[in-house]
Amino acid sequence: MSLSSLSKSIICMAIALNLGACASIVPSRSSVLGGVLAEKGDTRPFETPLPVNTAHKKLAIGGRTTVGVKEDGSVWSWGGASNGEMGDGREFSSRYIPTKIEGMTDFIEVAGNGAHFLALRRDGTVWSWGDNKYGQLGYKTDKGFSATPKQIVGLENIVSVAAATGHSLALDKQGRVWGFGSNSGMELGSSPKDNLAHPNPSVIWTDVNSVKVIASAGQSAVLTSKGEVYYWGTDLFLHGSVIASLPKKYDFPLFIADVAMSNVIYVLSADGFVWAQSGDNHAGRLGQGNFQDYTTPVKVKNIGRVKSIAAKLASGIALDEKGRIWQWGDSVRFPTIHSLQHNMEPLPILVDTFSNALSVEAKSANAVLLANGDVYFWGINEGRRGAAKPPKDRGQIYSHEWLPTEKSLWTWK
Repeated sequence: MSLSSLSKSIICMAIALNLGACASIVPSRSSVLGGVLAEKGDTRPFETPLPVNTAHKKLAIGGRTTVGVKEDGSVWSWGGASNGEMGDGREFSSRYIPTKIEGMTDFIEVAGNGAHFLALRRDGTVWSWGDNKYGQLGYKTDKGFSATPKQIVGLENIVSVAAATGHSLALDKQGRVWGFGSNSGMELGSSPKDNLAHPNPSVIWTDVNSVKVIASAGQSAVLTSKGEVYYWGTDLFLHGSVIASLPKKYDFPLFIADVAMSNVIYVLSADGFVWAQSGDNHAGRLGQGNFQDYTTPVKVKNIGRVKSIAAKLASGIALDEKGRIWQWGDSVRFPTIHSLQHNMEPLPILVDTFSNALSVEAKSANAVLLANGDVYFWGINEGRRGAAKPPKDRGQIYSHEWLPTEKSLWTWK
């Protein structure tokens, strides 16, 4: 064995203690690692254009807690809470078996990101619970949280909700976008930006064609029935600079069927392709096969005929018509370990295939929802998967358990 090969073997053995597997220091595109193949998808356009996605989200993955709404209207939670995120009346709690939140009936959508959640009821009212440091629950609390879901007064006839780490959005039937919570990046559409709490929902913007709101840290967006996206806030493209305090149209020439946002804006065009734009190409999150920055929207390579997209901090996820899940950017095979670029995938990697998959979701962990009601998770565990497994020590969490999809005990049907 050569000195070079011996050195690589020694390094690989050291990495394997944390990763659980190691093929090479920088795996080739044809290598197999953790059961994942580097492949190409179907890059033909759809013959029939996709419609605008107005489906209500059934799953919300927060920082430590996951919340889901079933087809019967009940709301469930699991994971861990430090700000009442479980909605069970306790500030601190841990529960790794999905459990129904008492009194929550007839709901159709949930939203959440960090430590607070929103739930949209069929009657158009919105309920919220969890962290309330910035007033993101839409009402004042004696403490900095609410461990019990409460209705947000003043929000009526709501059709879509969204929640980021510090602010919340709600869209009503009249096309009015309501915002509350943090305005540190003008995500509430008001100037000047500040770090104050804004617990009272106020109208940010009105467009009768609005059909869905999207939120990420410091960012807000609206998708319209015309296939357009309007956005405002920070970090969408210019490294923290404020882009717009009032909605600005996203300069994209094609009809947009869906949008996902998390420091990157991913749009799903009606022909089934995913486009990405960001201020930089950190971790290869633009899906171009390199780490080069781009100033205009770029088409994610090697995939097409996509029907669902999701975004996390520096990673994109797409589900195609054959049920194949593709992911690119940071922490695809394993979480990023400092200075090891093999945890960054600048081209889409095939994660798994489910012929009956409906949609994908992502934030701190990732999930795919199937037509039969089943839900599978991958990525970080820490109890978010609802598989009755409590968090393990860091070395076990950040290892071979990262990538294989695991069936949750919770089903949406």
